[in-house]
Amino acid sequence: MACNQSYDDSCSQLVESLQRYYLPAAYGTIFIIGLVGNLASIFIYVAKMRPWTSNIVIMLNLALSDLLYTLSLPVLVWYYTQPEPPPLQAPLCYLMRVPFHLHLYASILFLTCVSVLRYVAVVHPLRAGWLQETGWGVGVCVVVWGLSALEVYPMFLTITVVSADRKRWCLDFASSESDKIHLYNWLLTLLGYGLPLVVVGVCYMQVAWALIAGPYPRTPSRTRAYRLTVAIAAVFVASFAPYHALRIIRVYTRCSVDCALRRGVHAAYILFRPVAVLNTCLNLPLYTLAGGRVHRAFAGLLPSRCGPRHSPRKNLSIIIMGWEGLLLKGISVCSPADGQP
Repeated sequence: MACNQSYDDSCSQLVESLQRYYLPAAYGTIFIIGLVGNLASIFIYVAKMRPWTSNIVIMLNLALSDLLYTLSLPVLVWYYTQPEPPPLQAPLCYLMRVPFHLHLYASILFLTCVSVLRYVAVVHPLRAGWLQETGWGVGVCVVVWGLSALEVYPMFLTITVVSADRKRWCLDFASSESDKIHLYNWLLTLLGYGLPLVVVGVCYMQVAWALIAGPYPRTPSRTRAYRLTVAIAAVFVASFAPYHALRIIRVYTRCSVDCALRRGVHAAYILFRPVAVLNTCLNLPLYTLAGGRVHRAFAGLLPSRCGPRHSPRKNLSIIIMGWEGLLLKGISVCSPADGQP
């Protein structure tokens, strides 16, 4: 049922303030960090990481997904900084809204694939050889892009431009007035996020148990695999979970007659929308948890000209390890024999 409510009443003042000031600042920051970080990551994977393995192919596609979404952010920043809603047409509205969801669910699937690879490497190391073949990684990426496009295709039927009080709004998916969004929202949440979350959780528990009680030695590479799985699980919970929970609540309260409830839920939903794509910036330190080859590739970007005591390569390695520490800060990781990558 369509909501018959005004878009400029007193109940919308908090929401309008967040859209005018918070969203441009958040998206602008993500754009700057994400653009630099993902361009550097793509360059490293294309120019420095040879031979390619399936893991590298998947992480390269993850970086490409991040970059494509990052390039769409200036349009959102422009839209939210306008004093009045600009006269948008449907194509520009799609350009503003669809990339967010395409990137979100492609990232979820790519991170799930990385978790599965780490699970196989730790729990079934003798069976992991064929999974490292480049062709397998390419096939997985084709499937991921296809599934992601299929997941977000219905948004072309639910994302709309509405007119009210002589103004036009490009509504976000969860704010759409279409009656079709309830079932689609549940399906997208359960299949696009819930199922991958279960897979990542199982991988995390299996990897942790294998390191604690498994028959294989705790080598530095196996410890890195554990840390990477922990980091991905943390991203799934801290970054993706609040957005999906609030989106469900937003869909069911958008027509609420209670102003305080509608305003509070909408404001919280706006606050966590940029959080859902923070992995665009966090994936750069996440890549460094994948293995020592990434460390060497990053360090290789800077030639050593200052002697061994002040080598830029050594300094860059210290920075990379600092990124890893920030990514894992607050996560209790009890992994013995934590070797240096």
